[in-house]
Amino acid sequence: MSLKVSVKRPLLWVIIFLLAYQILVLALIHAGDIEPQDYSQKALCIIDYWKTHAWSQHHFVPIFVHDSSAIAYLSHPPLSYYSLFGFNSVFGFKSYYVFNSTLVAVSAFFIYLTICLLTLKHAKTETSPYAWIGMILYLTAYPILSYQFFNYHPDIFVLPFLIISQYIFLKLLIKERYRSVKYIFLIGLFLAIMSYSSWFGVVFNFMIILIAFVNLRKGYKLFPYIIIAAVVAGSITMLIYGQYGLAGGWKTVIYYFKDTFLRESPFYGHLKQSGFEIVTQMIKRLGVLFVALAVLVFYSFMAKKRKFIFTKNGYKYLILSLIPILIYSILLVHYFQNPFASLYFVPPLVICISVWLEKLFKASDARPALVKIVGLIVLTNLSLFLFF
Repeated sequence: MSLKVSVKRPLLWVIIFLLAYQILVLALIHAGDIEPQDYSQKALCIIDYWKTHAWSQHHFVPIFVHDSSAIAYLSHPPLSYYSLFGFNSVFGFKSYYVFNSTLVAVSAFFIYLTICLLTLKHAKTETSPYAWIGMILYLTAYPILSYQFFNYHPDIFVLPFLIISQYIFLKLLIKERYRSVKYIFLIGLFLAIMSYSSWFGVVFNFMIILIAFVNLRKGYKLFPYIIIAAVVAGSITMLIYGQYGLAGGWKTVIYYFKDTFLRESPFYGHLKQSGFEIVTQMIKRLGVLFVALAVLVFYSFMAKKRKFIFTKNGYKYLILSLIPILIYSILLVHYFQNPFASLYFVPPLVICISVWLEKLFKASDARPALVKIVGLIVLTNLSLFLFF
C-alpha cells in the first residue's frame, strides 16, 4: 500500500495544487468585475441562442443574434462552442470561467509532463522541481491570465489539446513506439479534436505530415501518421464544410472561406503594419519571458563550464511547438494581430526556460539564485496583469 502511495504522490501533489489554484482564481473572478472581449461575448451569445432554440435546427452551426436576426457564425470550426454549451448544460454554469479554468489546469498538467519528459524524469515516481517551475511560470504568464482564463474563443480553447498533442507525439518520437495502437489512437483522436476546434489544427496536421515525410529517409516507421494526419485533416474539413454548407449554402460557404482567408492572408492589406503590430503585441505580452530566456542563454554561454547545447529531444520539441505557430502566423498574418495569439508562444517559452534552468542549476548549489530568478519572473508577470 505504501508503495502505491509513493508512486502516485508526485502527480497527486500536482493535481492538488492545480485544484487549489483553480479555486483561488475563480474566487478572484467572482470578487472582481471583468469585462470580456467582443469575441467572448459572441461565444456567450451563441450558447444563449442554443439554450432557447434547438441547436439541431441549423445543422449544429453556431448562431448568434445581431439586430434581431439570427446569423450563422462560420469563421471557425464549431467544437469549442459545443464543448462550452455541453459543459454549462451539465453543470449549470452561465459563463465560461469554470470551463476555462479546467482547460488551464489541463494545459499546466501537460506542461509539467512535457518538462519531465525532456529532463528525463519519470513523472509518476519522481518529483521534478523544474517541471513545477514550468507549470507555475505557465499559470502566472501574462497571456494565460489575460486570455486563457478570462476570455473564450476557438483559438484559445484549442491550446490544451495542442499541448497534449505535442506531448504525445514527442513521447512517441522519444520512445520510438511507432506501431503502438495506443499512440496511433491518441494522436488520431487529438488531431481530430484540434481540427474540429480551430483552423490551427489543420496546420498542426500538416506539421505531423511534414515531420513524417522528412523521416521517410530513415524508414517507414512514421508512414502511418502521414495517413492519419491527412485523413483527419481532410475528413474534418469536409465535415465542417458539409455542416456549414447545409446552413449557409454550398457556394456561399466556399466564397466565405475564400474571402475570409484572403482578408487575413499576406495577399491583402499592409504587411508591414501587421508585422509591426504582431511584434508589438508579443513584446507587450511575452516580453518578460523573452528577456528571461535571453538572459539565461547569454549567461550559459558566458559563464565558465556552463555552456549548454539543447538536447536532441529538445530540438524535436521546438520543431513541434514553434514551426506550426510560425506557419499559422504567416498564413493568417493579419488575424495573428489578435492579442490572444501570444498564447501559442507561452508553452514553448516556459518549457525552454525550465529546461535551461535545469541544465544551469542542476549540478550547482545556487538554489537561492534559482528561487530569485523564478520569483522575479512570476512577480513581474503578475504585476503586468494587475496594474497594466
